[in-house]
Amino acid sequence: MGGTSKSRLTADAICSMIPAHVLHLAVSIKNLNELKIVLERLEHLSSARFFFDHTPCLSQFHEWFKTKKQGLSYRTERFSLHVWLENNSVQSNEVRVGNKRIKLADDHRDS
Repeated sequence: MGGTSKSRLTADAICSMIPAHVLHLAVSIKNLNELKIVLERLEHLSSARFFFDHTPCLSQFHEWFKTKKQGLSYRTERFSLHVWLENNSVQSNEVRVGNKRIKLADDHRDS
């Protein structure tokens, strides 16, 4: 496989790999349903950034958030959506799903 291949992980697989201490997530998704799965199952997240190859129906996303989630804000870009959740404000970890691998990065600093 070449270096430009996309991750073939499903939203369920990604959710099963993310520990509870991870608060920030950046992940590629295929559709709006995967975004919903990630946000419903990973309730401990403070923020999530979703990347996609096509523009999903953002009006449906907006309507879903009005009925399912409170205390959030989001910003849309052409091929990404960044969501901030008020449930947690500590910033320490990030998970990135790249084209070929998942990288878990702990950012623990001693004072």
